[in-house]
Amino acid sequence: MQNHTTLQLQYPLILKYMKKNVNTTSIESHLFDIKSKESQSEAPQVPSGRFRNLIRKACVLAISLLIFMGGGGYVLKAQGFAIKSNLLYDAAVTVNLGVEATLAPRWTFDFSGNYNPWNLPSGKLIKHAMIQPEFRYWFCDRFSRHFIGFHAIGGIYNIGNIPNNLKIGSLDLSSLTNYRFEGWGVGAGIAYGYAFILNEHWNLELEVGAGYVYTENDKFQCIECAKRLEDNIPYHYFGPTKANVGLVYVF
Repeated sequence: MQNHTTLQLQYPLILKYMKKNVNTTSIESHLFDIKSKESQSEAPQVPSGRFRNLIRKACVLAISLLIFMGGGGYVLKAQGFAIKSNLLYDAAVTVNLGVEATLAPRWTFDFSGNYNPWNLPSGKLIKHAMIQPEFRYWFCDRFSRHFIGFHAIGGIYNIGNIPNNLKIGSLDLSSLTNYRFEGWGVGAGIAYGYAFILNEHWNLELEVGAGYVYTENDKFQCIECAKRLEDNIPYHYFGPTKANVGLVYVF
């Protein structure tokens, strides 16, 4: 009982000593900094808002087109619908999927999308999301032999740290060696392709196309730092807009 009474009497003196000699503001600030760093380190790495919005809109558009075509009776018949994958994107570790549906005896509609959110072990950065709708005219039967395509392009990208001396069309890619570019682009083009029939359901599809793309991007000093050198750089690109080695399953 005596010890308890003594502690009660000494408590105000202890509190007064702590206020006088201990910098509580510094302690609170330090604890807040630690908590902030922990919350930042635990925060999941998610794609940027532009990537999420583009993927969401692409999915809604693809589903809407499929419902419309299915409801119109275009795809619910033999040789009327196909799904596919571009082997070139597969080789570049890029998720991709395409669908194609019959519109008329010699016309089809093709819709493909690509998505690459990865940080590659080599340090190269080829993050992008892209959609590419295309109307195709077949010179023989649908999904067989020669065709021409009229396509549009839309996408966003974040690329850099790719050592090269390449030039594609009017685009000089050598600047990707030392800089990072983040931006968006839209365009259109025309393509020629040929579909090889492997068996009743499987095709191998080859296609190349060229056209025009308008793009704007921000230029950064390097991959890891966020030092922006230039904003909203406009560029008019003329050159290849499509390359496809597709493995196709026809229903």
